[in-house]
Formats: sequence, C-alpha cells, structure tokens
Amino acid sequence: MVKIKKIEIENFGRFHKYSIDFIEGMNLIYGDNEDGKTTLMAFIKMMFYSEQKRSRDISNNPRKKYLPWNGRSMGGAIEFENNGVDYRIEKEMGPTPAKDKTKVMNLSTGEVTLPNKEELGKVFLGTDLAGFERSIFIGQIGAFDADKEDEIGQKLSNMFSTGEENISQRQVLERLSKAKEEIQSIRGNKGILVEAKDSLEKIKETKIKIKELEDSQMEYLEEFKLKKEELEEKKAQKRILEKKIKASELFHIQQKLKSLIQKVEEEQSIKKKLMEGGIPKDQLESFLKECKVLQNKIKSQETAIKCFQDNSDLSQKSFVEITEEEYVTFKKLREQLENFERGCAYFENSLIPAILDYNATKKHLREESLKKLKTKNQRLVLIGLSGSAALAIFGVLYHPAVILAGIVSALITVFFYLRHSKKYDEMGINNPILNRMEKSVDGQIQYLNKEFCFSYNLKMNENDFLDNLYQQIQEKKEKIKSIINLKHCNVSEEFETLYFDNLSIKDKKKTLFSMREEYQLDCTKYLDKVSLYKEVKSIEMADNLLKELENNVIELRERHQAILHMANGIDRKSIDLESMINEIQIIDKQLTQLNISFEEELENTSEMKRKINLKGGEITNLEEYLTRLREKIRIPEKNLGQIEVEQKFLESKVEEIQLYYDSLVKAENVMQESAEEIRKSFGPELNQKTGEIFSQITGGKYKQVLVAKDYSLLAQPAEDTHYREASYLSNGTIDQAYLALRLAITQLIIRENEKLPLFLDDIFMQYDDKRVQEGFAFFKDNIEKEKMQSQIMMLTCHKHIVEIAKEHFKDELNMIYL
Repeated sequence: MVKIKKIEIENFGRFHKYSIDFIEGMNLIYGDNEDGKTTLMAFIKMMFYSEQKRSRDISNNPRKKYLPWNGRSMGGAIEFENNGVDYRIEKEMGPTPAKDKTKVMNLSTGEVTLPNKEELGKVFLGTDLAGFERSIFIGQIGAFDADKEDEIGQKLSNMFSTGEENISQRQVLERLSKAKEEIQSIRGNKGILVEAKDSLEKIKETKIKIKELEDSQMEYLEEFKLKKEELEEKKAQKRILEKKIKASELFHIQQKLKSLIQKVEEEQSIKKKLMEGGIPKDQLESFLKECKVLQNKIKSQETAIKCFQDNSDLSQKSFVEITEEEYVTFKKLREQLENFERGCAYFENSLIPAILDYNATKKHLREESLKKLKTKNQRLVLIGLSGSAALAIFGVLYHPAVILAGIVSALITVFFYLRHSKKYDEMGINNPILNRMEKSVDGQIQYLNKEFCFSYNLKMNENDFLDNLYQQIQEKKEKIKSIINLKHCNVSEEFETLYFDNLSIKDKKKTLFSMREEYQLDCTKYLDKVSLYKEVKSIEMADNLLKELENNVIELRERHQAILHMANGIDRKSIDLESMINEIQIIDKQLTQLNISFEEELENTSEMKRKINLKGGEITNLEEYLTRLREKIRIPEKNLGQIEVEQKFLESKVEEIQLYYDSLVKAENVMQESAEEIRKSFGPELNQKTGEIFSQITGGKYKQVLVAKDYSLLAQPAEDTHYREASYLSNGTIDQAYLALRLAITQLIIRENEKLPLFLDDIFMQYDDKRVQEGFAFFKDNIEKEKMQSQIMMLTCHKHIVEIAKEHFKDELNMIYL
C-alpha cells in the first residue's frame, strides 16, 4: 500500500519553492486553466518515472515542456509511505535520464540509497509508466455523442483486445496485413520478397553466362592470371625493398639518437659533478681564472723566495744598484697589474654577458612600449590633421579666415607630436623582470668596483671600458718592462733577484721573512678561494682540484660541441632528452610495424634503391603487357567469386524475408486467437466489476453493463429486465459508463493488497451537478469501506465541483488551491 504524504517542488515549470501536503482520502486540487494542475501531475510522474517521452516537439517532451521559468535546474522531492515505511525521494532532473541525480531516503532508519537503473515507480508502485497511465491515472474522459457509438465501441474493443484504449486489434491486424503486402502482394507479383527472388534469378543467369565466357577464353585468362600473380609478386618485392630502406633509415636515426642521448647523459653527469661545489656554471670559468691568477702569484713567490735563498751570499756583489723606491714602485705596479687582470677577467666573463642580456631585454620591452604609445599618438595626430584639413576646406568654401585656423591647428598638432615623440624616447620602462635584472647587474657592478677599485657604471660603454682596462694592463706591463730593462733584466724574477742581491744580510732576512709572510697570506687566500668550491687543506690538494676542474670544464665544452655537431647531423634543433626518448619509442613502433629483421646485415641503401628502380621498370612492363592482354579478353564486370558471394547473400536475404513473412502470418493468426481468448477470460469479470461501479455512480439507476461481442455497449436499467443499446443513452450516462469501465479495469489490474493512490484529472468536467454528487458519493463510500484506493488526488478547474466535494466530504476533504 502506497500513500503520498507530501511533494516539494524546488523548480518545475511555473513552480518554485512550492510544497503540498496530502492526506489519506480525498485530496481536491483546484485551479483555473494555466494554474499548473497538469504541471503538478507531470512532476509526480517524473519523480517516479525518469524514462518518459523523448521528442523534438516540446509539447510531447516533459523535460523540455516543464523547464523552470526561472532558468534553473528541474528538481524537487516527494514523501510517501510504502507498506508502513516512510520514504523520501529527492531528484535533480537533467536534460536526459542519465543526467538525473536521485537519492532515496528511508525516513525511519535514515538510510540513504542511490537507485539502480530500475524505475522507482516500478519498485514502489509495482508498475511501469504505461501501467501507471492505464490503471491509477484516469485523464479527462469528455462526453460522447449518442451518434458516435462506434467511437465508444472502438475504445472498448481496444481495451478488450490489446489492453490499450488507443490501440485497436483492427489497427494491429491492418499493420500486419500492410507489412505482408510490402513483402509479397496477394497476387504474388510485387513486394520485396518478389524483388529479392527476381534478383536471385538474375544472379544465377549471370553466373551461367560468366562461366561460359571464362571457358571460351581460358587460355587468355590463364596467362592473364599468371602475369597478374607475377605483377603482384614484383610489387610485393618492391614494397619489401621500400620497407627495408625505410627501416634502415629509421634504424640509423635511432642509433644516432641513442648515441646522442648517451652523450647528453654524460654531459649532464659532468655538469652535475661540476655543480657539486655550489659555484653556478656561468660563473665557474671566471672562478677558475681568479684561482689561476692566485696560483700563478704563489708560484712566482715560490720562485722568488728560492732565488732569494740561493743568492743570499753577502760576498756577491751587484753590479747594478736597485733602490728601495724603485723596488716599491715595481712591486706596486705588479700588484696593480694582477688586480687589473683579475678584474678584467670578471668584467669580461661575468658582468658583460649580464649587461648584454639586460640591455637586450630592456630594448625589446622599450620597443614594444614605444610601438603602442607612438601608434596611439599617431592616431591622435591623424585626427588633428583631419580636423585641420576640414577647417581649410571650410575656409576655401565659405570664409578665408578659417584657413588660418586650420593652419594653426595643424602646426599645434605637429608641435605636440614632436614633443610627445621626444618624451617617448626619454621615458623609462617599469617591468618586474627588468627591475630584477637591473638589481642583479647593479650588485655585480658594486662588487667589481669594490673588489678591484674600478669606477664602472651602466652609462658607460662596456666595450670601451674593457678596451680601457686592456690598455691600462698593457701600460702597466710596459712600465714594469721599462723598469726591469733599465736594470738590464729580462724578466721580473731576474729584477727581484738583482734587488735582493744588493740587500744586506739583515735586510735579506727581513725581506725573506716578509716574502714568506706574504707568501703564506697569499696561500691562505688561494686555499680559501678554492675552498669556495670544495674544502682543501693543502696547496697540492688545491692545485690538483683546480687542474681537475679545468679538465672537466674543457671536457664539458668539447662534449657540448660534439653533441651540437651530432644533433646537426640528424637535423635536430633542440636537445631534449624526453623528446628524444619519445622519438626512439615511436621509431620502435614503426620498426615493429615494418616487421624487418636486423639480425642479418641489411644491403647497402643505394643498392636497394637501384633494385627498386629495376623492379619499377619490370612492373611498368608487366602492366603494359597486361593492358594489351586485357584488350584481347572479354572480362566480365564481376568474377565468379563475386557472383557466388552475391548469390549466397541473396539466398540468405530471400530466406530471411520468407521467414519474416511466415512470422507475420503466424502473428496475424495468434492476434486473432488471443483477442478471442481475452474476450472469453477477461470479459465476464470486467462486465461484473463495471456493472457494480456503474450502479453505484448512477445512484442505482442502472444495475448492469455489458460489452457485447461486437464491442457495442449495453446497459440494463434497475427497473427493467432488458438491456439498452448505447444509442438510447444520454451523453452523461455514456460518460458514467466509460468511467465505470476505467475504474473496473483499475481494480482488476491492482488487487486489494496493492492499493495505490488514484489520480483523476477533471473526470467530472461534462457532468451535471447531480451526476457529480453521485460520483463523489461513490468515491466517499469506497474510501470509507476501503473497497478500492484509500487515497485519491482529483484535479479540477470547476468551482461547482469544489462546492459539491465540500458538501460530501466536509472536514475529511483536503482542499488545495493553486
């Protein structure tokens, strides 16, 4: 037993945030036309049945017809009791049933379930949508004219024979007969079966003619067949050679890619090893140069100390005297030279690339900005000049004084254009990326100026500054050279040796101590500098590490050049490991598809191409020969194999159509027999039920209704022993008889222990007041005695029906106004 307790409409048609509570018994829903009665009924049906009519016609498609007026998604909830358990269905309806979001809640336990593909109406109401509309939903019946007995009889006939009032046995039989006629006419000279048999006979005749033709030209055909096979073999050989060439090319590319990947991985391994020290790759060469300068200085100091120690005998006399001032000048110049060389190396290898990158970015951003601003300015100038031209034309036509105004306007426009163009050239660029680059360059410039005592800024030309550095380095070398040459020395070490030879023993010891102290200090600097990459404890470790780094940098540079050369050899513009690995995998698939084995060495590519050209010539000769041979042969449009395939297909088609035709004949016979069986089994019980209900709703005027064999309607008055034909009854009585029949069918389909709500859509619309009273009396009596449905939902747009319902049901009526 199912009782609907409440519906909540979120969005459906005209309704939004709308709810109705129902009671057990009579629920009367009143509203004028277009107030939404049909919409409510459609909502209840769609809550239980998702699969409804699908049509491009909006009126026949409820998912389109009842789209919410507010443009939101359709949806709502319905609460009902099923066999003593309360349930709630919540559904958000999509454009198709598959897009619906539905959940079922057991209000007693709180359990929430998601329904499977089975319709909820089938689960809870025990019937599908068609059964729902035939049984517990009775629509507007309307009146029948007394002269339209055939219409009533037809509907009753349909109900008895097919179970549907709109589908008749006659229509079904007519469709079967029409289907049979389409397959084979009564005379047997038309239809698809006849056409299929004719086509089969023609195929058989064609097969005989082709066989005779082939027998008469067997020699030509045999030679044609052999040459055709030879041609196909040559083509196959050519295709194999082409596949081998393709496979060979792919294989060599694949091997080169694998070799390139190996080189790239080795390069990355070296890079990774170089990066272990924490010095960025772009600064590594500059770092090595600085370390090399310190290393060379230490080596020079070691040589100087050794020379000093070897020549510290006071008995030796110097022939050339070197003063302290001259030596200090020499030493200062050499220190400046070393400082300039290190600063120049840093400026050239680190700062200049950063400046060039910064200037290129700045230029690009500036050009983009100027292009936009100047385009805008040019538009404004064009507008100004156009206005000046218009004033000039106006002056020529009307008043000369206006020409002067036009000239002044043009001059002002040009003046402002030139002024703004100059401002555009002077304006700066404010860009986050450029600002970060500028900040980085400024930091490097500050380091350069502080570390090496330079005075460089971004306004200077970097090439000119670099040239100036090289010039100063050269000048200092020349000064050092002039100082040592003046003392008849060739190198700095010789000059220092000569100087120390002139010192006293005490001075020599002091000087030796100072040299060693300076040497130790420079050694510490050297070790600290090298330790920035990796910690070292001795000069030897530092020298070995420096040599290893130099070798790795050289090897990295050489490997990169080799990789670029190899990449150019296979026409690759980018060197990306992932893309190369993907390309190798693609080549593997292509080689697998080509199905060429590389276990044996493939022939030389040029040799295979020569063979392909030879095969091409042989194929051309064979094709020309076959063309000449074909002219001698009368080759049918289809060969015997094709004809036999078509024959088998047509035989199968004829057999299939014949089987279908025989099935239609059987269906026609079964339809006639089943209709008679339905009348025999279903008719008596239906007549009895219809008579009981008809007697009640007519207030006892009639006690029985019969549906005759020819489906004519017969009614027996209470005070008469004879049945009267429908032609003698009033329209209202015929309406009541038809309602009694529908209610009887509902009771027969839905048994007492499966009571469901009954939905009535304005079934009293053609009744007079008395018949309405009799109808309500019938429903009230049945509800109280629980003879049929205990819950009724009736919809109406007639006020007199509402008033009569209130008189009958009083407080037991649930009146709902839309």
